[in-house]
Amino acid sequence: MTPTQGSESMNHVLKRGFVKGTQNLHKFARRVNACIQTWMQKENEQTMTSMTNPVTKTTCGYEEDMSIKYTRAVYTEMRTRMRKATLFRAKPTAEHTKYLVYYHNKVGHDDEDRFAWSKHEFQVVADPENEIYECECKLWTHTGLLCLHIMNILDHLKPDKFPDKYILKRYTKTAKSQPTFDTRDYNTTASDGSSRLSKQDILLQLNLMEVI
Repeated sequence: MTPTQGSESMNHVLKRGFVKGTQNLHKFARRVNACIQTWMQKENEQTMTSMTNPVTKTTCGYEEDMSIKYTRAVYTEMRTRMRKATLFRAKPTAEHTKYLVYYHNKVGHDDEDRFAWSKHEFQVVADPENEIYECECKLWTHTGLLCLHIMNILDHLKPDKFPDKYILKRYTKTAKSQPTFDTRDYNTTASDGSSRLSKQDILLQLNLMEVI
């Protein structure tokens, strides 16, 4: 679905601000190239913005860790979740690594409509020593970002660092360090000393696998 959505988004940008159905082919090619250059410039601007570490709101070690590793946009979202997580409370259970997190807002009840599950207690497993954080709401499994319940526990325990295994690379500043697709190809030297194109070699291997 992601490549399809990306293609449809690019088509929308082209049709809306760069090309017209009545344009000649050579003008169309120039306008498409202009669109690509504009898109790349915006991406580079966003990358440069993300590379600078934003100012943290607290002195907690795990928040500073998030600001360094996450992109600015994702860190902003996580900071919002940190704020919303204060609407919850955690109570320990008989097992020292398990907590019950529930919605609790003494100020008012305006936010209850936002949390349809506000009356429900969610069990959270938190083991800072082994960097294990799990919630029965399973939001991290679906989105790759920690839920309000775990964020509440992090605020309660205040670990020195954010657990690395819960930071997916696609949300980090180094997400583009190893792109999945590159139009360039590189000459590589095989064990017998012969030279060949690495991408071409990989594609041939994949085609053989599909045929088999």
